[in-house]
Amino acid sequence: MKSPKELLERQINDLEGRVDTLNTELAQVMKTESQMNVTVDQMQQDKNVPEDRVEEVRQKLTSAELQKDNLLKKLDYIEDEIKKKRKELNSLDN
Repeated sequence: MKSPKELLERQINDLEGRVDTLNTELAQVMKTESQMNVTVDQMQQDKNVPEDRVEEVRQKLTSAELQKDNLLKKLDYIEDEIKKKRKELNSLDN
């Protein structure tokens, strides 16, 4: 049987691991988003690119932006959970 302190420490470690994973995902999504912004700009300047193709890439860009926002919300939530658990852990130490 684990003590409440050990349990909280394990939960904090697990949450920190999820933060690391989400940060890695976020970096990838932001890189994709940046590349797509450049691509859309280039496609808009190239008169040979059909408008429906530009729109298709714009939709993928919007999807990447939504994914980024979702990851940021998850990160905020998990970081708040870590703060709560640390506060709880500190109260056990006192």
